[in-house]
Amino acid sequence: LRTMRGIVDVDTYFEPTQQELRVNIDRARAADLGVAIDSLAANLRTLVGGEEVSRFKEGDDQYVVRLRLDEQYRNDPATMGELLVPSASQRPVRVSDIAQLRMERAPASIDRYNRQRNITITGSLDGIPLVEALAGARQKIDEVNLKPGYQAGFSSSARTLEEASNDFILAVVLAVVFIYMVLASQFNSFIHPLTIMTALPLSLPAGLLALMAMGMTLNVYSAIGLMMLFGIVKKNSILQVDYTNTLRAQGMERHEALIVANHVRLRPILMTTISIIAGMLPIAFGKGAGAGSRASMAVTIIGGQMLCLLLTLLITPVVYSYFDDLREWKPSRLFAGLRRPGKGTAAPETPGETPA
Repeated sequence: LRTMRGIVDVDTYFEPTQQELRVNIDRARAADLGVAIDSLAANLRTLVGGEEVSRFKEGDDQYVVRLRLDEQYRNDPATMGELLVPSASQRPVRVSDIAQLRMERAPASIDRYNRQRNITITGSLDGIPLVEALAGARQKIDEVNLKPGYQAGFSSSARTLEEASNDFILAVVLAVVFIYMVLASQFNSFIHPLTIMTALPLSLPAGLLALMAMGMTLNVYSAIGLMMLFGIVKKNSILQVDYTNTLRAQGMERHEALIVANHVRLRPILMTTISIIAGMLPIAFGKGAGAGSRASMAVTIIGGQMLCLLLTLLITPVVYSYFDDLREWKPSRLFAGLRRPGKGTAAPETPGETPA
């Protein structure tokens, strides 16, 4: 990770500073000599770590009496290898015959996560987004080729970003479902909510384009801005569709009703859009603690609202026309067209006539 551009202050909590006696057991050799692994471990644990055999009390003080090898013997792998352990054949076996002992360095403490040993590596970002850093870290992990049983995971800000991404997808799905339910109950129709919700797919690329134009990244705050944008952009289509339905209920033809509704509703749409943009400008260009995070949310709303204003005024009437034709269409018309004879149909032959 230290070789990656944009990642600085890379460090780890794993510091092998403590001396320990490491025993590598030849299990096949131990099985041939009849030495049980648990018996070997228990003997070495007693000789090196010690075992409480008694307690000594002197006045008000009480002392624990432990039995183990003297320090000069338990810190020497060669001496430890000469120790004898019992076997199934009733003959003692030297430790050096079934295991290799050596002194190595180990961490002073063992960290665990979810009841598994873990080594924590930390780092800071310098001029690159978190998503890019995570992609580079995953590539480095793949180059290591971890052995079976080992795995790598992310924590802190990286884990928060992953959880936020999953929650954002779920929130978008729920938002779309609830928006459709509310609009269907308001318009008493299953078709008009689809017309209004055509603005939602347009708002997503519009917000992302605004972030790219300002050189910002997609983070938790910009995701919140996209969610707010979903609720804001659909109000333009609501104004258009609602007034179009009102004019058609008064007897106006559909095409003329769409044109008039767009002209009449243009002023409130512009007023709402300008007020939203004016309210978000101080947040987008604000200074101070946390201003950079809030700015991405404001830029998403401003850019998405400006682009969706032009797109919804053009696309919503077209989609309204198509869905209205779909609502009036009936499958019986298709079968009626198939049964209707064409203009070039030949007259039926009279009896007795033989075709040439």
